This record gives sequence, structure tokens and C-alpha cells, in this order.
Amino acid sequence: MAAVSTMTGPFPHVTLVTVERQMRREVQYSSRRRSTTMLSSVSLCMLLFYSSLSMGAMAAAPTVSAQCVPGEPQTTCTCEGTSGRAVTDSASVILSQNQNELEMVCAKDLQCAPKELSGKVCEANDEALTECSVELSTLFAGKSSEISWTKPKKRNGLQGESKILTVPPENFPFVDERFAVGCMDESTKKCKVTVTVEARPSVTQGQTVTCAYGAGSNDLRQAVKLSPTQNSFTLVCGDKGEVLPKNYNEAFCSSGLTGNEETCKGSYTSILPGYEANWWNKDDTKHSVTLSIPTDQFPAEEAKIVVGCQKTASSSKRTPVAVLRPTVCNVDVTIEASSPAALSSMLTSVPSLVAGATMVTAFSQRV
Repeated sequence: MAAVSTMTGPFPHVTLVTVERQMRREVQYSSRRRSTTMLSSVSLCMLLFYSSLSMGAMAAAPTVSAQCVPGEPQTTCTCEGTSGRAVTDSASVILSQNQNELEMVCAKDLQCAPKELSGKVCEANDEALTECSVELSTLFAGKSSEISWTKPKKRNGLQGESKILTVPPENFPFVDERFAVGCMDESTKKCKVTVTVEARPSVTQGQTVTCAYGAGSNDLRQAVKLSPTQNSFTLVCGDKGEVLPKNYNEAFCSSGLTGNEETCKGSYTSILPGYEANWWNKDDTKHSVTLSIPTDQFPAEEAKIVVGCQKTASSSKRTPVAVLRPTVCNVDVTIEASSPAALSSMLTSVPSLVAGATMVTAFSQRV
């Protein structure tokens, strides 16, 4: 224990220990106050610093807004910077035979993506718009190699890049398709536009039915009539479809097709007594089948059958995306009865044939 010395003079009862303890307490209290003050100052400075950074970033970095305005025949999609908060950086648009033009407009300092729309587009679920390998021509039918993005004749008011895609009505696909395009700066996607290409409708032209499989392709059933004067029709399923029922040359369906008909049970001989399977002819090149009924084999009473086409399972290597459900193409085929004139002609010819046969027999016997 430290020695205690008693001070002399006017404060005889105050010891050196007491004074020393008091001095230590004052030093510790002062040190704590300085530390607390310094910590508070540092915290306040950091808060102000990061707040200024955040506010500066919000003010200096404009967002990008994507907007599509539909029209006939052209729909215009624009990606442009906004000083405030963007509503969205993505948009969607539909291309159809009535709205068959799409203009992609990118604001100043932005470029059309992917790769300035030089020939390839992105899968619909691609968010980066950088690694895109879908050839534009594979999304359309016919001579689709001639379909491409072009520069507009008039510059847009944003002084940025603009490209126009025009799809002739005859090049619309037989199934619904989707792809994505957009705008980028040097390395980052700024906005994305998802494009749905509506499939063409199924159509009947004369005695030929051409089927399509989009969600809106088969709102109407197709219908054809066969008669002794127009005794055949052709069903074109195309390279995207297959015939229903699958045993179409063995049996027929009598009601609407839903896509689950592997086979049907209607007997052709019940309506066409002389029926033969070779009345159906398959053309693998055109992906079609043709039914031809000999003119002398039409039934005594009118008959009806139902055939059609459905979309085949996709063999595409592209990543599948959620699209509207494909539909089945139904064709109502009416087989008219033999005309009274034809029946009368057949009945009239019978006595002549019998008489001719009798004369030949008599002549043979004489010889």
C-alpha cells in the first residue's frame, strides 16, 4: 500500500491520495467526452457523405422508359431517358397481318440491340440482350430471308438510332412466335421490348385448306364440299403440323377435333361403299394430303366427315417460353350425293350395256 503523507499548512486533512484520485477522474471524464465528440463528428460526416452520393446519383443518372404506341400498320416502340423515376424499362408489342410494321427507336447515346439489329434477335426470356442467336428469318414463313430491319427514311426526333421491321402478310408464321429487342449503351441493356408475332389464320382457298396453329388461327372452322364435278380437296398441314386423325385413310371422325384423336372409328364404307384407302394421297414435300373420290363412287345420300391438323411437338433447340396455347384446325367435309342426272345416266346406260353384251354373245355363237 502506498505511503500516505499528510500535508501541512491550511489543509491538514487532505491527503495526496485524495488529490491524485480526483485528478484521475477528471482526466478520464475529459477523455470520454473527447472520444464521444469525435465519434459523433465522424458518424455525421459519413452520413452526410453517403447521402450526398445517393442524391447525386439519383440526380445525375437518368432512368430509361420504354413505351410502345400501336398503330396501323406501324407500331412504334421508344426507349428514352427521363429525369425522374421511370414507369418501366420494358414493354411488349404484337405484330399481326394488320399491324405488320415495328419501329424500334433508341434515344441519343443508345443503340438498337442486339448488335444494332443486324440480323439476329433475342429469345423472349433473355434479359441481357447481349448473347442473342435467333435468326430473324427462322421466325417467319415463305421467303423470309428477305425480311430484315431497315433504317427509316426520316430521322426520329430523339436524334438516336432507329430501325424498322416490315413483315409482308404472306410471311406471317403458322404458329405464334416471340422474340426480344431493345436499346443499350456501350455494354448495358437500358430497355427491352418483347414482340409477339401472331400466327396467320387458317384459310380455305377453293378446294385447298391451309392450316395454322396460333391462339387466334382457328376461331372459325374450315369447310369444303366434294361433288362429282369437284371431286377432290387438299389439306395442307405444313411443316409445323400433322393430320388428324392419324389414321385418316382408314377411318373418319364425325365430330370436332380437340387434338387428342390418335384414331377415329367412322367407317368409310358406311358412307362410301366402294371406298379404297388409295383415294387419299400424301405429299411429303408439301406436307399435305389429298382426298379424291372417283366421280362414279359418290354416295346415294349426302355424308359428312371431319378431318384436320394439329401442331406437332416442337423440335426447336431454342429455350421454350410461355406462349398462348396452340389450337387445332378443324375441316368439315361435305360429300354430296350423286346427282339425279348422274343416277339417271347410269340407269339409262344399263339397258344399252345389256343389249350390247347380248349382241356380242350372239355374234360369238355364230362365229
